Amino acid sequence: MPYRMDLFGGSKLKAPQKTLAQLAARLPGAADEATGGKLLAIPYADTAPGTAFEQLARAWAPFKEAYYYTQRRGFAAPPDIAGLGPHDYALEGAFRLSLLPDRPAGAAHPFRLAGPDGPIALRPHDGCGFIRASLAERMPAIARALRPDGAAPVRVFGQDKRTSVPASALQHYPRSAAVAEETREKAEAWLGSRKQPRLTAEELFRTVTSGHIDGPGAVAVPSGDGRLYVPTLKSETLTGDGGVLVGRSPYDKPNLRPFAAGQVRSARDGDATAAFLDRCVAFQYSFNVAHKSGQRLAADDPTLFAKGILIVVPDQMWPADSPNKRSSTAISTATPLSSSATGPGSTSMCASSTRRSRRAARPR
Repeated sequence: MPYRMDLFGGSKLKAPQKTLAQLAARLPGAADEATGGKLLAIPYADTAPGTAFEQLARAWAPFKEAYYYTQRRGFAAPPDIAGLGPHDYALEGAFRLSLLPDRPAGAAHPFRLAGPDGPIALRPHDGCGFIRASLAERMPAIARALRPDGAAPVRVFGQDKRTSVPASALQHYPRSAAVAEETREKAEAWLGSRKQPRLTAEELFRTVTSGHIDGPGAVAVPSGDGRLYVPTLKSETLTGDGGVLVGRSPYDKPNLRPFAAGQVRSARDGDATAAFLDRCVAFQYSFNVAHKSGQRLAADDPTLFAKGILIVVPDQMWPADSPNKRSSTAISTATPLSSSATGPGSTSMCASSTRRSRRAARPR
C-alpha cells in the first residue's frame, strides 16, 4: 500500500536528543549511533480529492504553518496506560465550552472554585482550565484514573523520580557568593550521603556544574494567589523551613522562581487547595472544534484548536456563578483561539528545597 509522508511535520521529525547519561556512557572513539525522527505516513488512497480525510485535512491545515502543528492537533501520543484503545482517550460529541481571556496578575477571576474546606486557589490561565467530572468520565482513560476498579492505579507524573537542575538554568544569573556557598553545601551533603565513593561521569558533571541539586518533578498549574501548593506526594522534600526554588523548563531564559517558606502551603497542614490537588486528576488535552455550515464539514468552515491542561472537578464543586453556568469546560487563553495552537502543554518543573533561594533568582 503506498503512503504519503509529506503532509505533516512537527516535533516528531526531530531526532531524539541524547541524555546526559547517554553522553557520559559513550566510549571514547565509539561511532555515533544513527538516529532520526519519525514521519507521519498517511495511506495515499485516503488523501485523494473528495475523501473524508482530505476534507478534514483541508479544514485542519489551511495554512503553511499547519504542517507543523497538525501533529499535535490530530496525532497526539496516547496516554501511557496499558490496554487503551484509540477511542478510550478521546472525547467526541457536543458539549458546552467556555473560553475565558487571561486576567492580569492580582485581578479577580470570574471562575472560582470552592470545596468543603474553603476556597480553592486555582484559576484558568494560559491554556489551563477545568472540566466537569461527569464529562471527563466519558473517556475510559479518565474514568480509570478516577476510579481504578481493581485495575492498576495510574501513576502520578514524576512519581518516584527526581529531576536535576541543569547547568543551563544558572547561566542567566550574575555571580553570587551566597548562592555559591549554598551550592557547595548542597554538593557536600549529597556527597556525604553516598555509599559508593566513586562518581559516574554524569554525577561528577552535575556536582561540579550545579552542586548536584535535584528535586521532585511535577506538572505545574496556575495558582490564584501567588503561593505554591504542594500535595502530600511532594510534601516530604518541599515543606521545610528554607523555602522552595522552582525551575521551569526550558532554560533558555531566567526560569528559576523562589518561594519563601511562608508562601508554601501543604496538604499535610490541612490547606484546602493542596488537599484538592491531592485528590484531583489532571490531563493534557488537545481540543478540536468545528463550526459546520451543514450536515458535513466544508473546507471553508472555521475550526478551532487549543492545547493545555484540564483539571477534573467534581460536579458538586462546579461553581454556580461561573461565566457560563451551563458550560462543562472552562479554559483560559492568552490569545484568541484560531487554527494555530495556543497555550502551553504540560509544564515540566523541578523543585528543590533551598535555604537562600530568594537570592538565586535575580536575572541579569
